Amino acid sequence: MNKFEFDDIYKTKIKKYKNGKVSDFVFDNNVVKVFPNMINRSIPGYELILKMTGEMSNKFIQNNTVCYDLGCSLLGTTLSIIENNSKNNSKELKRFEIIAVDNSYSMIETANEIYEQYKKENDNKNISVNLKFADINNIKIKNASFSVMNFVLQFLEPNKRFDLLKKIYAGTLDNGALLISDKVNFFDVNDNQKVENFHLEMHHFFKKLNGYSELEISQKRNALENVLITDSIQTHIDRLKKAGFLEVYQWFQCFNFVSFLAIK
Repeated sequence: MNKFEFDDIYKTKIKKYKNGKVSDFVFDNNVVKVFPNMINRSIPGYELILKMTGEMSNKFIQNNTVCYDLGCSLLGTTLSIIENNSKNNSKELKRFEIIAVDNSYSMIETANEIYEQYKKENDNKNISVNLKFADINNIKIKNASFSVMNFVLQFLEPNKRFDLLKKIYAGTLDNGALLISDKVNFFDVNDNQKVENFHLEMHHFFKKLNGYSELEISQKRNALENVLITDSIQTHIDRLKKAGFLEVYQWFQCFNFVSFLAIK
């Protein structure tokens, strides 16, 4: 499927609103059309995180269980999991279901098209995929052996994050796991503002290296200001442990982007 475009949403100056800022970022059809280009140029290590998510899923997914892709966007995580669990390496293939959820109708609509095309070109009879247009806060989690939230928790209201993690933990089988990737802040470390500024500057350089202009970076930062709310690394770890997970590993970091694996 080759229908996606180059991300130039913030290339020209956007009309300011009454509060003096660009309108809040939303996952609408304009974003969906450029999403693969946007996310690869904005998140350092994104492709590696996707690949490793698939690899780790193979370790934790159990036969006849459910894998949840919470905030599935355009199925990057789901397809990585399928690829890593549909190859017979002298072992019997596990049969399981992937429930992929997103609250953006534009995302789910395009994700359905992507998956239908994928099915035509690939054979993965051991895995069923169920795409849902829904709020992940309202999804029932049960019989889960592996769940993923790749760059999703940061968009949820902070007061709802712990309850969601508790629900995921309760619906996860013993020895199951949850993988979370998020943008983080460093306001709980020594010289916090200095450390925070360093990582923000490095991320800024990363986006410039990928062709974004100062105007694009500035306008998108303003659009995300009230939408993407970060937590610190320690907050993530403490919250996962408080939710019940026994082992929590920070397995990836590049600048202010981090990924954790939590095991029940």
